[in-house]
Amino acid sequence: MKTNYILALKALFVYVCGRDKTSFSRLNIYKQYFASRYFQKSLQFFLVLLSFSAIPQHMYAAVDRGISISVNNPSAPAGNNVVFTLTAINNGTSPATGITVTDILPSGFTYLSSSASQGTYDNTTGIWSVGALAAGDDATLTITATVNVVGSYQNTVSISGTEADTNNSNDNASVTVTPSVSQPVFAAGSSSSRCQDTGRITYSATAANSTGITYSISPLSAGSINAMTGEVIWSGTFSGTATISASAAGTNGPSGNTHTVTVNPLPTASISYGGVPYCRTGTVAVMLTGQTGGSYSSTTGLSINSSTGEINLASSTAGTYNVTYSFSNGNCNNSTDATIIINDIPSVVITEPAQVCNPATIDITGSNITTGSTAGLTYTYFLNDAATIALTHPETVAETGTYYIKGTNSSGCSDIQPVQVTINNIAATLTSSAGAVIQGNNFTLTTGADTDYEIISWSPTALFADQTAKTQTATLKDSSTTFTVIAVSEDGCRDTATVKVALAGDAKDLFIPNAFTPNRDGNNDVFKVYGSTIIGAEIKIYTQWGALVYETNDNTKGWDGTSKGVAQPVGTYIYVVKIRTSDQDTFLKKGTINLIR
Repeated sequence: MKTNYILALKALFVYVCGRDKTSFSRLNIYKQYFASRYFQKSLQFFLVLLSFSAIPQHMYAAVDRGISISVNNPSAPAGNNVVFTLTAINNGTSPATGITVTDILPSGFTYLSSSASQGTYDNTTGIWSVGALAAGDDATLTITATVNVVGSYQNTVSISGTEADTNNSNDNASVTVTPSVSQPVFAAGSSSSRCQDTGRITYSATAANSTGITYSISPLSAGSINAMTGEVIWSGTFSGTATISASAAGTNGPSGNTHTVTVNPLPTASISYGGVPYCRTGTVAVMLTGQTGGSYSSTTGLSINSSTGEINLASSTAGTYNVTYSFSNGNCNNSTDATIIINDIPSVVITEPAQVCNPATIDITGSNITTGSTAGLTYTYFLNDAATIALTHPETVAETGTYYIKGTNSSGCSDIQPVQVTINNIAATLTSSAGAVIQGNNFTLTTGADTDYEIISWSPTALFADQTAKTQTATLKDSSTTFTVIAVSEDGCRDTATVKVALAGDAKDLFIPNAFTPNRDGNNDVFKVYGSTIIGAEIKIYTQWGALVYETNDNTKGWDGTSKGVAQPVGTYIYVVKIRTSDQDTFLKKGTINLIR
């Protein structure tokens, strides 16, 4: 026990009186006794003695200034604020005076504010004037600053004072702020969409505390990307989902993020108007394949239905046009074009030809017919307005009617116009009341025509005193005679009509019986005409009610009283006989014949 007290006293002496490093090293030897009950009793004893002693103060005084620093966010991003906390402490056994702490903020920070538990801080000089700290006391200073730029910055502080410091190892302290790289933020957000097509779009991103951002794209078939700028050159054939990645480098990096691009497929369509030039007449419909529901447009001059694409050629101006069809599938828009050429139609101007009289003809191919038409036309001629039935001889049109002339220009466009051809005609007739007459007997000559007419001459002239009469009475003297009349219409057209009146043979030589008895007894069984100059006769037999019973061209055969092999009843019948004589005269005979059995 005595030994323990001695050792405790030695430790107390070293603790109180030791002033050099050797004493402190010896103190370590005795430190096991500081906590012992021997040390505590020895200390009480020593203090009692000290109060009555004259031991100089420097023999037991001890000051141990210390400084520490911490930061609330050692990885704060650039632009954010951090708070540094400085703690000054007197670890010694005696008061420490004139304490100052130096904290000059590094260039990476901008001072905002400070707050000290005691003393004042001058942010210009970086000096915190703490003042005095009793043994075991401490003081704190908080400095709020903004992290300016990306990088790693160390904030170092130091403490000093009036008294000698028994422990210099805690007179300096530091803390490092290394901002972490934030996740890149795309200017376009986390996702976007576009329509399938070529093009350049930059997908840039920013990241705090980053020293640089690199970009990549997947899949590679979507296009190519500038790794430094994020500019994408899109493939015109790609559709689907593409991912653009941004990787931000930095001290606490890297940090990454992605931007998703949905590439919607373009709608497709094609239009056509047949690919051939059109003439400015009628309408033409568009031929559309693909996406429907679009609209059509073109330049001024083309009359087009914006909904259906139908073009009114007749209302359009001749020229070459580009028609644009704009359409959408709900996500993307697209357009396609087609070209249409519209040529002007020529103008065919008709001058009606002068009327002529039959048998004259009219030439409708003459230039006088189409004077005033568009120059350089090729003309064709037709019987119908559709110009599908060709007129065989347009240079000698012989019939009244409407014909059609088609004029075609070098572009293949044409105009069809009617031309009226009038060929006036008069068909005059001249008839005799008798085909053959007996010399000296009168007969009547009667004129006629198919239109209004006048008679301008008769021949033989000597037989007719009145040359304009439409009816004449004449007689034959010694021979058959041909009579001629000339008629003229209101249009001035003329026609000649003739009739030959035969002089019948000797009256005693011509015999037509008025009865016959077809009983097959060989006597008067057949009805026929008799005469020496007769070379033929046409016989027609009628009932009294006009029904044809029998006819024959063979006078030698005559009528045997039957009809189709059936014997006809007894009675009176009517005959009409056309007789031809040896001098080629013809005349009619009518009468009745009695059939007797």
